[in-house]
Order: sequence, then C-alpha cells, then structure tokens
Amino acid sequence: MTTPNPTVYLIGLPSEHPAVPENMREQVATSLAQVKKSLTSPNIHLTYRFIPVTPDANATDLKRELAANRPDAVIIGAGIRMNPQLNLWFEEIVAVIQDVKPSCRILFNTSPTSTVDAARRAFPNAFKQ
Repeated sequence: MTTPNPTVYLIGLPSEHPAVPENMREQVATSLAQVKKSLTSPNIHLTYRFIPVTPDANATDLKRELAANRPDAVIIGAGIRMNPQLNLWFEEIVAVIQDVKPSCRILFNTSPTSTVDAARRAFPNAFKQ
C-alpha cells in the first residue's frame, strides 16, 4: 500500500553525543544537515523529523513523541544500533515503536548519509518528481 506524504523519523545520535568520537562530530553534524536538506526539499513528498538521542533520553519521552505524531516509518540510526553500550536503548526503541504503532515501518541506515536511501527504499513514490 502506498502512503501519500509519509512521515519519517530518524532516531539517532546528534553530533555532540558522548558516544560520537570527537574527530567525527563535524562530519556527523554536516551529514545530518545534508539529510535534513535532502528529505525536506520541495520535490520530496514526505515529512521528516530528527529525534536526537541524548544521554538522558528515555522510553517515556519517545513514546509520547511517537504517540502524538504516529510516523509511518522510523529509521534507527547506525550510531545507536552499532554501539554495544546503547543496545538496551535500541531494544527499547523497537519495543516503543511496536507498542505505539504496530504498522510503523522500522528502517535502518548505515551512516547519516544513507538515511535518504532508507527512506527511498520504504517510500519510493515520495521521491518521484
């Protein structure tokens, strides 16, 4: 089924998160800005929102956010999935998504720059001119 103008969230690490190495912070910030620019351009027909994971993030806040806006897809960033110290948080994110909106697609990127590809795989029609 095609979703017109889907809502896509990226849950990921902001560049200033302690888990982001100092030498990669500028690159992460630049990549996240490029993702936002790409996914909010006038010829892309979807709604994009970045949900930064902070050291004090919790499932209650995430549940409230997802329940209020009910996105069609959530991209869980590689910075969360690939960090063993954030494994429990990764599991909580998946559980919250399943609890709040079972039909929500759960997507993955391999870096901030592959976020657009993940959205395109899920909603190819949103990228048609």
